[in-house]
Amino acid sequence: MTVTGAELLHRITSLLERSGDALVRDGFGMTYSRALLLRAVAAQPGISQRELANALGYTAPAVSSLLKEIRLAGLVTVATSSTSKRINEVFLTAVGAELETKISQTLDARFKDVLRAASVNDGQLTEVLARIEAVLSGKKEQENG
Repeated sequence: MTVTGAELLHRITSLLERSGDALVRDGFGMTYSRALLLRAVAAQPGISQRELANALGYTAPAVSSLLKEIRLAGLVTVATSSTSKRINEVFLTAVGAELETKISQTLDARFKDVLRAASVNDGQLTEVLARIEAVLSGKKEQENG
């Protein structure tokens, strides 16, 4: 039986999450989901909880629970938006920003090692994955179809 590209992407995603979780737990004592949340907030300071849930692919209650834990640990602050009292914006604290930088450096170095071992060009892979993400997220209509 031939393995499809979709199956390979699913397997790779699963392997990346498991190895990322192990790396983050061992090195920083936190889960991969919390690390991803920190990375998302670092990428977009002031991100709303709803946008954060969408960016991570989690439910709003799951993000709310993660935020509570991370906020209590002093890694993020949550503030009411100046534009709407119904929107909460999330920001990294100085401690959270420092931790996020270290985690990102660790994860990025590990991924570069994997690509190097697999003889994969990072730039080309990023380009292909960005196109796939754009189509799946609706940011780009499928060409010729």
